Amino acid sequence: MQILKFPIVRLTLLFLFGMCVQKYVEFPLGVLLSCVAIALITFIFFHFLFRKKRLPSLSYVFLTSAVFASLGALCLSASDETRSQNHYLRQIASDGKPQFFELVIRERLKPSKSSEKFVCEVEKVNYKSTCGKILMHVTKSKKWSRLRIGQRIKTISTASALRPPKNPGQFDYSAYLKNKNIYAVIYANQVRKAGMEKGLGYFADAIRAHILSNIAKSGFPKKELAVFGALMLGQQQDIDSETVKDYQFAGAVHILSVSGLHIGFLMLLLDFALRFLPGSQKFRIVKLVIVVIGLWSFAVIAGLSASVVRSVTMFSFVSVGLYLGRNTNILNTLCASVLIILIFKPGFLFDVGFQLSYAALFFIVWLKPIFDRWMPSQNKILRYFGSILSVSLAAQIGTLPLSFYYFHQFPSLFFVTNLIVIPLLAVIMAIGLITLTVACFFVVPDWLGLITSESIWLLDTLIAYVGNHERLVFQNIGFTITILLTSYLLIFMAASWAKTVKYSQTIGLLIAIFLLQCSISLPLLKSARESEWVLFHTRGETIICERSGRNIDAYTSCTNDESKDFITKAYATKNFSKTSEKPFRNTFTFSGKKILVLDGRNVYPTNIHADILILSSSPKINPDRTIAELRPKIVVADGSNFTSICDMWKKECLKNKIPFHATAEKGSFILRNGP
Repeated sequence: MQILKFPIVRLTLLFLFGMCVQKYVEFPLGVLLSCVAIALITFIFFHFLFRKKRLPSLSYVFLTSAVFASLGALCLSASDETRSQNHYLRQIASDGKPQFFELVIRERLKPSKSSEKFVCEVEKVNYKSTCGKILMHVTKSKKWSRLRIGQRIKTISTASALRPPKNPGQFDYSAYLKNKNIYAVIYANQVRKAGMEKGLGYFADAIRAHILSNIAKSGFPKKELAVFGALMLGQQQDIDSETVKDYQFAGAVHILSVSGLHIGFLMLLLDFALRFLPGSQKFRIVKLVIVVIGLWSFAVIAGLSASVVRSVTMFSFVSVGLYLGRNTNILNTLCASVLIILIFKPGFLFDVGFQLSYAALFFIVWLKPIFDRWMPSQNKILRYFGSILSVSLAAQIGTLPLSFYYFHQFPSLFFVTNLIVIPLLAVIMAIGLITLTVACFFVVPDWLGLITSESIWLLDTLIAYVGNHERLVFQNIGFTITILLTSYLLIFMAASWAKTVKYSQTIGLLIAIFLLQCSISLPLLKSARESEWVLFHTRGETIICERSGRNIDAYTSCTNDESKDFITKAYATKNFSKTSEKPFRNTFTFSGKKILVLDGRNVYPTNIHADILILSSSPKINPDRTIAELRPKIVVADGSNFTSICDMWKKECLKNKIPFHATAEKGSFILRNGP
């Protein structure tokens, strides 16, 4: 394909390949250092050996591939902070006892109903110096004011290592945090402030707080101020869940996170503001310096998130080409920014936002020229909206497989949303930057605050109208890694075929279609041949699913529909199945095994011998007598039982040499029957 003709593209792909292999194989650091050394020495040796004549192309390709793939793997391995002897994971107690922690707050996350959430740097554990990032939940209280970035705190609390999800199909939040080098969580009821660390994060947070305070004084409504903070400052913590849901269903949630779209607008606005300067080489350099400083200053204020760093890095490269008069290919710019970012922050590669942003940008650059050929128009207005449609379509095609894989849903009204959002967002960005600049020094005038808040209100209203058409959002779409890869293969082959129709590309397109069909059909066939009986872990409730092929019967005592749907829909999506709700019952038979659910009514039949005894809602009965009467082969306690009840039954099972499974410790209890 034409895109592979650029050396930087090929080298970047090799670097990414090495990182992906290391992610799943996990070679030791010593092995990777040896591989890099051998590959480099071999490359240099052959280079000097063939310095008077060209190195054979196959040898050159092999050696270059080995060097860059091994460098990618080495970068990812070296970024693993747990290798440090001072990492806090080596100090936290495994028995759950409280310990002394001294922490510095680095980032504030979206709070829950009962607690504030922060990402902290661990400086000391039990007065021993440590390093590494940890997630901290602090119980909300009026005893202390809002904790700020850079706040040094002390607490005596319990830390626990992150665990994988307890239920099948659930989002793996522990893996998500580990990609950010966060490996444990602290639940603190009380903290004590111990001074401030006045670094870059502290001053950036102070500037954000000062800006939002000056804007709020102009009578800015709270909801619109939260959206303004997300659009202009990258701070999503204060947006309510209903607003986020509207943006998700409308296909516009990406604008609530400062990314390439926002940075692109910012660069264009800065360029427009500097038009008064002469166009000489000297002043072009001055413009470049001002634009780059402006972009990175904005990045610091916005919190240096993955999407902001990626976008600012890329547009810095674009600015260099623009102001120094060099015709840079945008694909080279994209790949150069990827390499630079991943060398310093390898974990960004596995960040969902990073993947979606680069996929969108790459496919806009690649596919938009193809779509533009299909939508010619002499009318400027039609050409403008046609350009918006082609950009939107290219970005949506590029991110669609990733959206299915990570979020399992697709907003079908994204075309309508982008026709509304992009023109309006350009206006809001221009007004917002003026408001932002004024708020840095003064209280925002009421008239300016009114214009800004009303423009955001209009955006929210339009998004809410589109997002309310929930029936047009396709949800719970099963999607495996194999389907993801074959989907992108099909997109690449289809785009190549659309650019130039040749026999070889037609054959490639047909092969890609066949592979995608196979990747979809195989998991469907596998799921149709399986049967499962699952007792899920959920606090205070009992949820049981019995799956026969692609049909799931759900039995639940759950009164909270949201909690029930969260569990059962994730399980159904994973297995490409449909769920039907059934009245809860206490006896089941699966694969010849008798299953009895013993609940808080404390009543059970004594004339059966249950192979599996399920404890639900903390039954107050004698464990010794019950085990003697029912003679179960295993006892299982779900999340609806008190810890004291689980401990009592566990002790009794140990005495009677019967296996005991607590879902709070071991996750959901699953019986399988099938291949």
